[in-house]
Amino acid sequence: MVETIIQRVSCEVWSTGRAIDFKMKKENKQEGKVSVETLYHFQCGNVNCKKWWAVGDAPLKKLVWYCTWCGKEQEIDIKNYSHYE
Repeated sequence: MVETIIQRVSCEVWSTGRAIDFKMKKENKQEGKVSVETLYHFQCGNVNCKKWWAVGDAPLKKLVWYCTWCGKEQEIDIKNYSHYE
């Protein structure tokens, strides 16, 4: 039934060139969600590695990090680089 109505209305729009409000489509819309993530990019301090890795919403109090590529321990105070106080 709904497909028939949509097809009929679509044909009316096509033939007359008039805009028609599709109220039945608004009723079927799904409500979405959004989230915000702060992504921190780290560069390894190991001269033999120097690769980058990222952590989303990293804890600000954490001082010791490990490179995801070479596994070397890094001391990085991200509060010095953060836009948060």
